[in-house]
Amino acid sequence: MKILKLLTVLFALCLFSTVCYAETNLGLVDIQKIAQESNAFKDAMAKIESKAGEFQKNTEKLSAVLTKKGAELEKQKNVLSPEEYNKRQDAFSKEVEKEEKNFYNQRIALEKATQTAKEALFSQTKSIIENIAKTKSISVVFDKNFAFYNVDSIDITNDVLLEVNKQLKSIEINLS
Repeated sequence: MKILKLLTVLFALCLFSTVCYAETNLGLVDIQKIAQESNAFKDAMAKIESKAGEFQKNTEKLSAVLTKKGAELEKQKNVLSPEEYNKRQDAFSKEVEKEEKNFYNQRIALEKATQTAKEALFSQTKSIIENIAKTKSISVVFDKNFAFYNVDSIDITNDVLLEVNKQLKSIEINLS
């Protein structure tokens, strides 16, 4: 009796999985390739990286200036009165703190700009994937990087990339 029930359940599962498989068309998209080869995203990331380079150069220059100021202040420690030294030490500490906040804010601005660019690319890519999937009667689209094996016929990456480059001309970023 248990064997008969088990066979019935197995038969039903096989039948169900065959029906589901027959009606489901799959597609794959290489999201990393889209990000690496999207013209608008590459341009946005180049601007962000350029600004990051500027920030880095400015930070290095400022760090050298502050290191020199700190060393000069230390040299004056024995020459200045304790009150005057403490006053200058406090002023120097406030200047360092101000520059650290500035550096932090610049880093946050770069991170926000990067996130904005990723979100813009993802939003446009998602919309394009949906349209291509509807056109090709694809039921489910997965990221290719999570597939262990696939046949090339279900990969729609190049179609998506062509549309992304047509539709997404630029990505606005704020680097203030």
